[in-house]
This record gives sequence, structure tokens and C-alpha cells, in this order.
Amino acid sequence: MNKELVFLRTFAIATVVGITFITSTAFKKNGNQKFSEIDVERINIVEKDGTVKMIITNVERFPNGTDIINHRPTNEGRKKRSGMLFFNEDGIECGGFIYDGQKTENGHSSGLSLTYDQYDGDQVMQLLTQDAGQGDNRFVSSTLAFNDRPSKESQLKTAEIMKELEELRKKDPKAMLKNVL
Repeated sequence: MNKELVFLRTFAIATVVGITFITSTAFKKNGNQKFSEIDVERINIVEKDGTVKMIITNVERFPNGTDIINHRPTNEGRKKRSGMLFFNEDGIECGGFIYDGQKTENGHSSGLSLTYDQYDGDQVMQLLTQDAGQGDNRFVSSTLAFNDRPSKESQLKTAEIMKELEELRKKDPKAMLKNVL
């Protein structure tokens, strides 16, 4: 009985020492991790305080709608695409690089957009490429656009205005066109 008690105590102490050693050394790795290849759906580059600075993402994980980034809502109506979004020092979205492409029933559709936004505003510079084909017809366009934006524009105010315009368009699309033309 005494030998069994000594054995159990020795076994318990050895187990605790082993688990402590494994736990303390397994998760301590000095330096950067190196990978030859990594598969991810989304990468958030963040500052020490948690502020998102850049997002690299696939289509499904692209932020829009109800997503909140840096305590700010994201563009509800933006189509989900693969790409990158950039955020300034204040955590406000300030540009991005998005792309897509796919075969369609009678051809293809693809494009890319690299944009830079004014502070808390929308795109002031955009590199845009579109390529659409249907049957024997093909449209290819590349543009470098500079947009003049109001100095008092903000992303949140622009989103409110766009929401109001969409509601008006749904109520009376003809009246909306009459005011535009």
C-alpha cells in the first residue's frame, strides 16, 4: 500500500512538471513565424491598440452591410469582392484595391479598382479597368479618374444621402430621372 502511494505521488508530480514544461515552452516562440504557404479567408492588419489598418479578404468575408470596423459602419450597398481595404491613422477607410471576374452565360465580366479617398470622404483618385464580353462583342476600358469632392463631405453623411436617394428612386423612379435629366 505504501509503495502504491509513493508511486502515485511520484507519478502526479512528474505529470504536473511535464505539463508545466510543455505548456511554458510550446507557446513561446521568439522571432517571426515562417511559412512556405498559408491559406486564409481574411487578414486584418491591426495596430497594438486594435485599430484596423488594412484588410485583405476574399469575397465572402469582404466587409459591408452590418460590419463595424474601427467603431464605424461599413458601406451597406457595396458589392462584396476580393481585395484590400486601407484605413488611415484615425481608423477611417481611405481607399482600396478590389477586383473580380467571371464567365457569364454568353461571355465574361471582369474588373479592378484601385482607389484613394479624401479624408473621411469618398474616392478622389481611381484606377479602373473593366472588361466585358458577350458573344463576339467585347468592351474593354481603363481609366484614371480624379473626382472633385465637397470639402465638407464625410463617409457617414454620404451614406445617409445615398440611402435617401435610393428610397426616392424606389417610390418614384420617373421623377428621379426627370430631376437628373
